[in-house]
Amino acid sequence: MAITSALPKIKGLRAGALAVGTALVATTLLWSAAQIFDIEMRVDPGNGQPPLVVSLPLTAAVTLAVSLLAGGVRALLERLTRRAAVVWTVLAVIVLLAR
Repeated sequence: MAITSALPKIKGLRAGALAVGTALVATTLLWSAAQIFDIEMRVDPGNGQPPLVVSLPLTAAVTLAVSLLAGGVRALLERLTRRAAVVWTVLAVIVLLAR
């Protein structure tokens, strides 16, 4: 009985790992396409410092960190509320729109 109750968690972990992996691949492909078309991506820190060049390791690290944070929030919401998917989606939209 304990094995069957653990199966949904394993499937959820696999789905989460697949989502993080897909995000990393997509980000890497977009960065690679920018390099192929000779587009230099920079970020202005807005504090008087010179713009930072966006490198592949930086891109991958930020993607991984944000993906893991989002997955952690989703897992926490699943433990705290019955409507975790709805709350998580609303939070995701708010984060995307807030700038």
